[in-house]
Amino acid sequence: MTGFRGLTRRPRQDAGLVRLRLELHEDVVARALDEIRANPGIEVGGKFVGFVEGGFSAGSERWRDDLAELRVIVVAYLDAGPGKDRTAVHHLSDTDYQFRLFQEVARDVPDLHFLGIWHSHHPNGLDTLSQGDERTGAVTVNNPGHEHDFLLSSLAVDFAGLTGGRHFVFLRGRPGFLEIDPADVTVVQGPNPVANRIAEIAGRLRPEPPDGGVTWARTAAGKAVLLEDRIWLARYPGLRPFLRRGLMVWRGRIDLSGTTADCEYVYPEDFPATPPIVDVRTSDGANAVRYTLPSAAQRESGFHFALSRLTDLITGGRVTWDDTWDEENGPEERPPGRDL
Repeated sequence: MTGFRGLTRRPRQDAGLVRLRLELHEDVVARALDEIRANPGIEVGGKFVGFVEGGFSAGSERWRDDLAELRVIVVAYLDAGPGKDRTAVHHLSDTDYQFRLFQEVARDVPDLHFLGIWHSHHPNGLDTLSQGDERTGAVTVNNPGHEHDFLLSSLAVDFAGLTGGRHFVFLRGRPGFLEIDPADVTVVQGPNPVANRIAEIAGRLRPEPPDGGVTWARTAAGKAVLLEDRIWLARYPGLRPFLRRGLMVWRGRIDLSGTTADCEYVYPEDFPATPPIVDVRTSDGANAVRYTLPSAAQRESGFHFALSRLTDLITGGRVTWDDTWDEENGPEERPPGRDL
């Protein structure tokens, strides 16, 4: 076991230091460092998996003492996947791929846990979690489906990787995040069958072409469609392209009438024979619209029509089957009731 201290940095004043026995297997540290060095200009990262020894409740009066008694062992991380979206200032993983990868390895290792996230800020120099990172951590740890009352969030701030980085923890029901005392973070050695199994499964899930097997996207016409859609979808910076089980999907959040909505814009497997589908719903689930576009040629106008229908619902407007599109927005066809 090798102990290390991160580079000396002043923690956030609202964070403070907490005790938590965090052990990172040397394979995790080495692999993260390799990925950082191979991508000097973009953020990289993945999802930590491993084991937990001890119990912890964020609502306990002695939660600090309980947290200090936890032993969290990170043995591997799930890579960002083929549908990742990364730049010098943001990192988005292919979560569908990561979920499939975790499901498969969990069949072999039932006591394996999802422990948290790591990513790098080495291209931009930010030495703490961004507001986006904080939102992601808070939403994840407070999700009822998340197994633990804590969530790790490790940050590699430079080319020293995780050993020179900072390690934070989010707690269920508590605002902000806390920094783990660097003295409690250690690197461990030894056999790592879980990491080997993850690498084997990932190799089976990933040997597909860059378009994820979406054959229409490899044609000249398909590439033209993607270029056209990328231009007008740029109005919605919260939407990102992903690959999901042979489908190409734009997914993310958009703002409608002051309300946040979750949106999916899906190209069917047999596109363009079958037109795209827009599924948009408010984050609280109170209102939703699922709309199959009239044709593959009416993508932009059909997308905006679906958003306008949800806006009507949000603002108290009434959707009627007599509504038609005008010349500016699209063809005069009635939206199919089975979807709306």
